[in-house]
Amino acid sequence: MEYEQVDKELRQLGKPVNHGANYLMGEETLIDSMELTNVFKAQKRLGLPKFWTPKQVTKHLLSLFAQTYKVVSHDYPQYIKEQVRNTRMLVNAYGWTRYCFGDPIKNRSDLRALVAHLPQGTNAQALNLSVRLIFDRVWKPHYENFKMNAQIHDSLL
Repeated sequence: MEYEQVDKELRQLGKPVNHGANYLMGEETLIDSMELTNVFKAQKRLGLPKFWTPKQVTKHLLSLFAQTYKVVSHDYPQYIKEQVRNTRMLVNAYGWTRYCFGDPIKNRSDLRALVAHLPQGTNAQALNLSVRLIFDRVWKPHYENFKMNAQIHDSLL
């Protein structure tokens, strides 16, 4: 099986853009997340105008994400707004229900919190179920030879 060569620096520069854009991060928060040196690296690597401010660079980076991933940047936030407007609830794949007291239509901060809720909450529940399966199926029968050290963010050590 052949793999495409990955531009590691460009991939590293794109990670905070991808993650931040998924959760509706703004330009200034992306500057903080990427750090100025990386904003300038991205500006240079993409051949963006040298006179652009860091905020203009991050606005451009976020707009590229929005153009490329319209479902994530537009359709999904619209879905969240409609769900909350119609039901005042969000229900994840496991049936866990969050009642929503804010207004994601009028308040961008509320929208950002709710957009993050379904993927983050679902991921956390999947990880918790995995820990339980590992405990039951691996640790119990092999407790003398098995040690799980920690749950870190979205992985098990």
